[in-house]
Amino acid sequence: MNNKPRLADVHCTKIQFQPGDRLLVRVRQPLDRETYKRLRKSIQRWAGDHVEVLIIDSTRVELEVDKSKRIIKP
Repeated sequence: MNNKPRLADVHCTKIQFQPGDRLLVRVRQPLDRETYKRLRKSIQRWAGDHVEVLIIDSTRVELEVDKSKRIIKP
């Protein structure tokens, strides 16, 4: 039995994005090139053309953002 979620199983809520916003999408399974393209296109339609979309396969890579404090010299 295959219990992997499909895009059709995802419920999306409209969010108002601003120009310059970036959307990070984590997937939990490897995607072939065609599936990646379809997912990206669907997310781009949902978010808008002015939003940058980055899709990450979390089974292959893990990201951690270390926010450093900006030091401004006088």
